[in-house]
Amino acid sequence: MFMNTGKNSLDQIILIFIYLELSNEIYLKSLKKKGKQTILVH
Repeated sequence: MFMNTGKNSLDQIILIFIYLELSNEIYLKSLKKKGKQTILVH
């Protein structure tokens, strides 16, 4: 998905962190929608 070119590696790391942050946020929102039973299982 990401090309490894030296000067762009920092940008790629930032993009990966943004992606992880967004997916984590979406995951937490979906947990809240599912309700307490999912949190108890977790």
